[in-house]
Amino acid sequence: MEHRDAAGRPQQQGVLRCALDLPATLRAAGAARRAARAVLLAWGHTDAATHDVVELVITELVTNAVRHTGSAAEVPRLHLESGEPGSGEDLLVAVSDGSSIRLVVKELTETEESGRGLGIVAALGSAWGVEDWEGGKRVWVRLPVSTSGSVEVRMAGPGQPPRQHVPVEAEALPTA
Repeated sequence: MEHRDAAGRPQQQGVLRCALDLPATLRAAGAARRAARAVLLAWGHTDAATHDVVELVITELVTNAVRHTGSAAEVPRLHLESGEPGSGEDLLVAVSDGSSIRLVVKELTETEESGRGLGIVAALGSAWGVEDWEGGKRVWVRLPVSTSGSVEVRMAGPGQPPRQHVPVEAEALPTA
């Protein structure tokens, strides 16, 4: 029997999902980090290095959402999705907001003081993307998780090309 969410979308068995509304203030990143750590622990993801990588990604995505939406009415939402711990399935981290402005990884000079965060997020993930989401956008990244439960960080080294944006549509997550 196929399970469906409240909106009638098919649900995968064994996939854990969470969506949290965040304050549209500079405190949103801290609130998102604390909430994500609690959710990951509740799901059985206990590896400290995994928490560190997830918190770094969340900090960048939430900060971008708050800075670039320009409105307290456009509440950012944190989305987390994971297979059962030990399954080796990727961990999805995403942030949606009400803005349709797309963020891109920019070429930067050594003297620029900001603009590197999305490049770091892209390098940490196995794939990332931006998709239309409920009248705005959602920026997502898939973090590869080993069967031991830790995030597998595979940063591009010298002479290797950085990971590329992959225009793949992620399955819609329920809001409950």
